[in-house]
Amino acid sequence: MKLKSIFIILITFLVTSSSFSQQKGKYLASIYYNMSFPVGRTSDFISDPSFAGVSFDGKQFISNNTAIGLLFGWNVFSKNETGLTQYSSGNVSGAVYGNTAYYYNILPLMASVTYFPNTNRNAKTKFYMVGYVGAYSFNQQLEIGVNTFENNNWHFGLAPEIGVYYQAGRTTNLTLSTRYNYAFSSGEALNGDESNYQAWINVNLGIGYNSW
Repeated sequence: MKLKSIFIILITFLVTSSSFSQQKGKYLASIYYNMSFPVGRTSDFISDPSFAGVSFDGKQFISNNTAIGLLFGWNVFSKNETGLTQYSSGNVSGAVYGNTAYYYNILPLMASVTYFPNTNRNAKTKFYMVGYVGAYSFNQQLEIGVNTFENNNWHFGLAPEIGVYYQAGRTTNLTLSTRYNYAFSSGEALNGDESNYQAWINVNLGIGYNSW
């Protein structure tokens, strides 16, 4: 992932948070550490879990228990191995013995609706549910020796999430959540397969600022 993309994410998050803070009513602005576990087709390419991920979001409440918001993030999957690797990319296929590196760089850009079943303002612990919809930018790389095969696609995607919210201070909160990400098939797969969907599970640890 290029540094320019990271700076764009950070700037967009700061602008979004500032915009929310100027609104009347309740809002949340949070940063999350993401642990990711590939499933399905994503696991076929890289089966190792990832501990390199970060995301940011802002939520504006539109009722006592419902908020709308935006999420931006960056997740990285990687794997290195040495041995005989079978590969196929377009019309090129073969087998090479040596070091092979696999990479996924994923940039989610999502809108969200969050629902808190418990509307009691005095409750320190609250469970919540989120529905995300938006786009994922995927950069997929396969490095075999000195050869690099790369694929870039944008995917439409959905991501349901459940979590628990804890009011740690007057304006500080902590969150723990699990999100299932599904990116629908788009573009061409690196190995030439017809389907190019992606799926993975995030476990998220967050700290945030709230307006109440």
